[in-house]
Amino acid sequence: MRFVFGPTATLRTAADLVAGAQSAVAAAVDIEADCTSLEQCDCAGLQVLVSLRTTLQRNGRQLRVRHVPPATAWRFRLMGLESADM
Repeated sequence: MRFVFGPTATLRTAADLVAGAQSAVAAAVDIEADCTSLEQCDCAGLQVLVSLRTTLQRNGRQLRVRHVPPATAWRFRLMGLESADM
């Protein structure tokens, strides 16, 4: 299932991202976080993905992070959220 992560993933938008992530988890499939439109990301936004990954792993599923913009890729690597296309 595709989960659009962006264009803003910050403290201000974290609640909306969590709601979207919870809907994706309910689908009971692996999830692809598409960061194509990501323009702004802070630690709250990254925490949504870390939490999503943990929840999925507990249920034997995976989170795949895709299309992370080069300007923010270092933050994703720091959090262990490497993308296949980084």
